[in-house]
Amino acid sequence: MRSFGRRRNEFKFHILRKESDYIAIYDNDGADVILDDLEEQGYFYLDWIRAKNSVIAVEKWQQTQKEEVARLHHKNRELQETIDALEKEIEQLEKLSRNNPRSTRSNGLNDFSPYAILGVPEGCSDLQLIKKNYKRLSHIFHGDKSQSSETSDDMMKLINSAYDILKKK
Repeated sequence: MRSFGRRRNEFKFHILRKESDYIAIYDNDGADVILDDLEEQGYFYLDWIRAKNSVIAVEKWQQTQKEEVARLHHKNRELQETIDALEKEIEQLEKLSRNNPRSTRSNGLNDFSPYAILGVPEGCSDLQLIKKNYKRLSHIFHGDKSQSSETSDDMMKLINSAYDILKKK
């Protein structure tokens, strides 16, 4: 008789780790007791996964983790590139303000579009998209999270000014 809750020949395994050792425990009626015993021995419960056997379960888990690390590394690189580009824009604004101290630029936005600062299309009226990008940039450049407090303060002023302008439109 075929069980409808499972994929064909795949079973649920709980994955645990202690240092560099991984264990896959088949999910059955006594699994909770076994899991508790292993946690008392220093194993950490990670998650569960479906596989044909425990060896494949551990291999699938490790492969999934490698893929996740690669994805996060790629995302980190993209964010770092965005940060670098925005820091260059700040440096350009600082140079412009030093070269022209009596400029009418009160917030540094005369040279850059508030749309460009927040990374939304020119003329965008989608307040949700504007707010989403504002929150994302604020999270990146918040003074508590950024490495350079001067740069992050300047970026936050620029981001806040751009957001104030666009939310009023």
